[in-house]
Amino acid sequence: APGRARAPRTSRSPAPSTRAMPASRPGGQWVPAGLPALPGAGPAAMTRAVPSRRPKRPLEDPPVPSMARRRPMPAQPELPPDVFVGSILNYDQGKGYGFIHCSEVPEGDIYFQRGHLPPEFHNCTKDQLKGQEVEVILHLTPDGKPRADKVRPIGPPVPRSREASPPRLSPAMIKEMTRYLEERGGAMDYGKFSRDFRGVKKAQLEGFFRLVPEEDDGGGRWQITLPDVEPLSPGERPERPERQEKVKAEKQPEPQEDRLLGRFVGLVSLFDPMKGYGFIKSSEVKEGDVYFKRSSLPPDAQELPKPRLLGSEMEFDCWLTAQGKVRAESIELLREADGPKAEPADGQDAPGRLRDGERARGPVRELDSETVEDMRRFLEDKGGAMDYGKFSNAFAGVKKQQLEAHFTLVMEGKEAGGRWQITLPGVQPLTTEEREAQEAVEGRAVEREPRGRPPPQEPSEVMWLVGCVRRWDQKKNFGFLEVEGLDDVFLHRNDLPPDLQAFRGGLQGAQLAFELAVNDEGRLRIKTARALLEPDGRGGWQLRRA
Repeated sequence: APGRARAPRTSRSPAPSTRAMPASRPGGQWVPAGLPALPGAGPAAMTRAVPSRRPKRPLEDPPVPSMARRRPMPAQPELPPDVFVGSILNYDQGKGYGFIHCSEVPEGDIYFQRGHLPPEFHNCTKDQLKGQEVEVILHLTPDGKPRADKVRPIGPPVPRSREASPPRLSPAMIKEMTRYLEERGGAMDYGKFSRDFRGVKKAQLEGFFRLVPEEDDGGGRWQITLPDVEPLSPGERPERPERQEKVKAEKQPEPQEDRLLGRFVGLVSLFDPMKGYGFIKSSEVKEGDVYFKRSSLPPDAQELPKPRLLGSEMEFDCWLTAQGKVRAESIELLREADGPKAEPADGQDAPGRLRDGERARGPVRELDSETVEDMRRFLEDKGGAMDYGKFSNAFAGVKKQQLEAHFTLVMEGKEAGGRWQITLPGVQPLTTEEREAQEAVEGRAVEREPRGRPPPQEPSEVMWLVGCVRRWDQKKNFGFLEVEGLDDVFLHRNDLPPDLQAFRGGLQGAQLAFELAVNDEGRLRIKTARALLEPDGRGGWQLRRA
């Protein structure tokens, strides 16, 4: 039939039929269906050549070829095996870095810096780069995080939308910025400039100042200059803060010896019986509460329970350490605090009894009217507000519970070392500056000559401490060390040795030996740290944990 393809030949022919067919060739030769004609053979010979009858085997229909041939697919350009395609997820133009999302990278979003982009994309904003499709070559850091080596955008940057443009700067603000730059020579680091003018975007500055990226700096630093001023050269640029801190640490003078400030009297304000240390509050010591150890107490006071030790009056030698901290030595017990009051038999609250599970430190009685009047006149002479420590020295033995009904007690805050103020009703407490000025006028310190005794041992370059990692944030790469006798010490991953920085296991509970230091703000930090090991029971080693 027209349009039907001829069936291809098969290796086996169908079973021949014994039925004779009319001759299809001249000379009377006839052939059975499906068999070729034999030359010189008649009908009888052909009949004998036909095998015995077999059941017919149905022929399968040949496959019908498609009328339309498949068009060949155009060849797609194949990327190298280390090139991935993703889109920019986020970008910070001020800090000069961002992240690329790629579904083919299971380790997470890929970190990149401005220097990894082509030069024509360095001035693009977050709105222009966010969602931009890119090809990226990456590697994995020792801690398994993907980091870009080169980023090539696919197509031009996304045009900036008009809605996202920041408002224009006022003429007064531009004048102030110009004067600020003129005072600094007309050019400076943009990071320092943005700290003094917070919230200002680069797009708001482009029409009035020059913003120049530092091409030789892979960290993405920028400079801002006046229109007619050249940017700073590498030799004129200020060093980075971490470099300045390193140089400062190298040039740091040797720690001074401990110095005796004098012998003072104070009250025990805090004591931890588990850790074996506490603090003494004295109005004569301007450096803050004085740290002491249980071993520095006299033998009869070392066994006192915490309720009886709190509020006890002590006389002590105050030493100023090389780190600027005060420490008590040669402590003498002058007056022991009163014991706890017995519980009423009926279970009802006694006058002055503390609630919420807090134990009373001594019996509380109402103040008589003459004592209250003397206190009121004393506060009026001091301006209506003063430090509670000095007030308690003037009226020894008076409890806060006795004063709450007649005066106002205000805590200055944690940063003030737990100091309190007492004021007349309706009088505002002193600010820190006012209190320090008042102490400078009224306070006096008794200076004594050193007794020649050697200073107590303190942490130094050769005397290290041992602490336990109490909290560790794996994402933020910092935590805190718990050290006996000290406040929690801040720990950053950069403070760890390189082998421990690449450690994949958790640091929670690990014990570290470290050299203690104090930063510019007076807070404890780690200068050098080393890990402590112990056998793992299988012939190897593991981190020693608390």
